[in-house]
Amino acid sequence: MPWQINSACSAGVCTVLLCLALPLQAGKRLSPLPHKIEIFHTNETSPTQVASLEKAGVVMVLYNMDAHTNLEKALSEGLPVDNMALAEQQVRERVKAAQAEGKFDTLFHGAVLGRRYDLKKVPALVFDDGASVIYGMTDMLDALTLWQSAQAAEEE
Repeated sequence: MPWQINSACSAGVCTVLLCLALPLQAGKRLSPLPHKIEIFHTNETSPTQVASLEKAGVVMVLYNMDAHTNLEKALSEGLPVDNMALAEQQVRERVKAAQAEGKFDTLFHGAVLGRRYDLKKVPALVFDDGASVIYGMTDMLDALTLWQSAQAAEEE
């Protein structure tokens, strides 16, 4: 596990430091952390351990490729089925509120960016603006370990 907890106590006060310990491979220290990871996922493939990497200083950007479906469901949830005029009025109000909250502004950013990166499937983890891509992983700490191993292998 790439996390290590260090604690120190003095004068009755204990401090706990959470440090990212970079694993060793064949006696070599693996590559440092990436600057940014863009995560392309669906509702079913949500990433885990994102907060851990954010705490370590990695910029994490998440793109849910189901965002448009989620918004559509939210806009149509609970609409009356027996009163079309009321349903239309409620949809207009909900769309207006969603627009005011900026929900349409970034709705397809993930799809557009995924196409620019020529992603083949999701989940996809894009490291440092397209320098590397890992497919099929959702545990960010496992993905980081794999990325670091690949970086170390490239340096050899």
